[in-house]
Amino acid sequence: MNSNKHLIEFLLDKSAIQKKDNVIFAEKAFVFNALIKWCLKQNVEIQKQLFLDGVVESFLAGKVNIKIKDDKLKIQEINLNERIQV
Repeated sequence: MNSNKHLIEFLLDKSAIQKKDNVIFAEKAFVFNALIKWCLKQNVEIQKQLFLDGVVESFLAGKVNIKIKDDKLKIQEINLNERIQV
């Protein structure tokens, strides 16, 4: 239970969970949770590499998009025009 608290605090700190009025927005938190579950199914080196290469930080900062399809991880860089929300 303590590790869940740390994870939630981390996601709040990175703005992956946001609250507006009485609505909670957590789209990135759901993807992050799927990524953690995927990593646990893979070997430890992949899990370490994602954090060491800054993939998680880049995802939470909106620089890359992460998708898991057919049990394969796809990391796609988001160009500047896609990052700007109009």
